[in-house]
Amino acid sequence: MASERSLAVPSSVDASTSFEIGLYREGDEFSICALFEKVFHERKSLAQWRWQFVESSPAAPHVVVARDRAGIVIGHFGSLPRRACVGKRRFLFAQSVDSMVDPDRARGLKNPGLFAALVRCWIKRFGNEAEPIAYGLPNRAAYRIGGRFLGYTRLFDPVMFVKDVDGDARAPLADTESGEHPEPDHDDLWERAAHRLDVAVMRDQAYFDWRYVRCPSARYRFVAARRGATLAAVAVFRDAYLAPDCGAIVDLLWDGEQRDSLSEVVTRCEELARAARLHHVVTMLPLHAPELAILGQLGFRPTRCGHFVVARSFSPALPLERVRDLWWFTFGDSDLV
Repeated sequence: MASERSLAVPSSVDASTSFEIGLYREGDEFSICALFEKVFHERKSLAQWRWQFVESSPAAPHVVVARDRAGIVIGHFGSLPRRACVGKRRFLFAQSVDSMVDPDRARGLKNPGLFAALVRCWIKRFGNEAEPIAYGLPNRAAYRIGGRFLGYTRLFDPVMFVKDVDGDARAPLADTESGEHPEPDHDDLWERAAHRLDVAVMRDQAYFDWRYVRCPSARYRFVAARRGATLAAVAVFRDAYLAPDCGAIVDLLWDGEQRDSLSEVVTRCEELARAARLHHVVTMLPLHAPELAILGQLGFRPTRCGHFVVARSFSPALPLERVRDLWWFTFGDSDLV
């Protein structure tokens, strides 16, 4: 996919810098993935990169890169546009991921030229009222630099909730179903659930298909509970997490009507964890979520996440104070799981 070269984003700096800055061009992903492995010491496949950045933004990837004189990518700053609702209004939020600079080219925090140039280019193209909120979960080094050059604010520290699931597996719950695709009437549930969520990434079927079904690097299970013919709750489960012997409830969607339906999908996720010989299940929910009362009754306990959410607003009409304490935030809003 070609980048939007007609947008007049500066694509070069003076010759003494030995690099140029510009929007992603088709073919850059080969050296982007090589840079990712060099910086983070793990492999990212071309399929994974394209799923993240191309499929999430069909018009053009929200990516700026630095290229050396040979055209090799030596710096990358990208974001994933996320359709979001704030009350009844719709926006695009930008999830920042994979901020990286070739360590052989970095100058350090006091004179970070290359990273600062990437950030300025990204802000000029994407930091505007059309995408008023940019957010991410940076490591501490990226946070220090991002706070200085991207204007990030530490918005909140997400909380995880964990349960030990050792013991004999129980029989599957009669009112739940599980599979590898969302239910056909998923959007009906989303419309009912959305009224309960003041600030949230839109969790409709199109989003679930992209985020979970088409993800090339992970396998997710969808667990659904019904009341008669009505879809009442959905959980997304993955039998892996950063910690060993741990599975994750990556997303939860509940219409808020009957507590049993939420209990059933969570308990079914516990059964999937036991079947995978895991010892723990973890999930992430905001502290204002009414779901936490039910999870507490089921034996989930809070634990430190070790990550924090940073954000910047590019629109005076949507200040961070408006979203800070209302954001419905789960593992699915990050790239942790």
